[in-house]
Amino acid sequence: KELAEDKDYAEKYQHVASHSYNTDDPAYSKAASQISGQSRAYPDLSFNLGAESTGNDTSLPTIKEYIDRLHKDAADVGIAASAGIEGKTVTVNVQIKAAVENNYRVAAWILEDDIEAEQDGAVAPWQNIHENALRAFSGNSLNMGVYGERLGDLKAGETAEKVLAIVLEDGWKAENCKVLVIANSSDQGRYDLANCIICPIGGSVTYDYK
Repeated sequence: KELAEDKDYAEKYQHVASHSYNTDDPAYSKAASQISGQSRAYPDLSFNLGAESTGNDTSLPTIKEYIDRLHKDAADVGIAASAGIEGKTVTVNVQIKAAVENNYRVAAWILEDDIEAEQDGAVAPWQNIHENALRAFSGNSLNMGVYGERLGDLKAGETAEKVLAIVLEDGWKAENCKVLVIANSSDQGRYDLANCIICPIGGSVTYDYK
């Protein structure tokens, strides 16, 4: 909360909350359980698709230290996207444009806001309202969900497109959901986060290299 209210940092990261500790938690999801299988503790704060972790150190200075080190002023790739819904299926049309030559993948995650659930140890009402809860990935496996669909090698200035579909489950409120679109780039046998954006369902976003 303090970080989100800091204007110097608010636009330098996207927060995903993975509720996986208790299946009775209204914010729990199978996707959260899958991604948290790599966690070493609760809570576990990780960066860059889980490549780095502070463990259960969630202090503000630690978070800022990681963001300062990992953030780049210009992204390697720009993302444009639109998202629509028909029934329970969210369809995401993504186009990326490379600023740096590399091998790229793209993924989409459904996040839900305004989930009411009592938080153990809460001392203020806002702590019982949960934002950015991970609900589902595109792709049919954890690897595809995290690293995404292959787009192949792109030279600087080249573009690539992909259509991704995600089915919402009963109980999720579509009006509170949004799509996190993630572009990953190859780095010596693994993939690193190259850029990410939030796209509203029923809306669109244009290229942003920040």
